[in-house]
Amino acid sequence: MTSKFGQSLAFAALATALTGPPVTGFTLVRIRPGSIYDKMGLKAGDTITAVNGRPIHGAEDEKNFTRLATTKGHLVIDLKRADGPKKIVYDVK
Repeated sequence: MTSKFGQSLAFAALATALTGPPVTGFTLVRIRPGSIYDKMGLKAGDTITAVNGRPIHGAEDEKNFTRLATTKGHLVIDLKRADGPKKIVYDVK
């Protein structure tokens, strides 16, 4: 299911779909080339399962990720990718 928040981002840099039920993350459906998400190394098809150690359980966590990704600070992103689990560490400047 695609959340309304993810749908609203379809025209921005990122489009997402929550995974579940129960919700265990959100899958990146589309990433605009050159966006902050592209620069982080995220790819369409990645499922983000936790951000800064906090598991993703719903749309509010999805919104929190987008807020953190556009605010200065340190991000640790746990995700599932086709070739296995990954951890991305990124400093937003």
